[in-house]
Parts: sequence; C-alpha cells; structure tokens
Amino acid sequence: MVRPPEAGQPTPSVGIIDRQSVPTTQVGGPESTYDAAKKVKGRKRHLAVDTLGLVWAVVVHAADIQDQDGVWGVFKQRQGICPRLKKIVAELAYQRPPGGVPGQQLPPSENDFC
Repeated sequence: MVRPPEAGQPTPSVGIIDRQSVPTTQVGGPESTYDAAKKVKGRKRHLAVDTLGLVWAVVVHAADIQDQDGVWGVFKQRQGICPRLKKIVAELAYQRPPGGVPGQQLPPSENDFC
C-alpha cells in the first residue's frame, strides 16, 4: 500500500473498520449462509481503511459468522504492517467478546490492527 505524499506518513495512525453482508447468486457456494441480523443469505466482508479511504485489509467469509469473530481475520491479515496505528474506529458489535467468551477482548489497537 502506498499512501500519497500529502498524507504525511507512509502508514496510518487511525483505522476504520466496518462490515457488509452481501447476497450471493442462487448457486451460492459453500460459504453462502444466512446473516440473521441483516436478514441476508450470502457472504460477509470486513474492510479496514485509513482516514484517506485507502483499503488496508479485506476479509470475506460466511455470513453467519459473528462480527466479533470475523474481525480477527482483518487483524491477522495486516499485523505488523501499520506500526503507527493508535486507534481503530468501529461499531459496538466489534467490541463484544469473540465467540461469546466473557472477559476476552479485541487486541489493543496499538500495533495489533495492521
């Protein structure tokens, strides 16, 4: 990923993450499942972008995987790439414990997001 010179730094200090459930065709495939929250049969994708809108990570998986579980793929995909990252902006759904395990939280945002 190359950020333009006007960005000031080669890596972001703030990241934004969100997800979208998208329908699939009738054929669907093995990962075409139902997202009960969005009422969509298909797949779910998580995108991580910086404040310029540049994409830093994309993860696609079955729609029935909960957000707090699916976001780990984004963390793993970009780990170590963004040493300046200090803050991640996300919906509350990402802050729930993964797999419903009480007391387990997302990794600290510093150096763990990218």
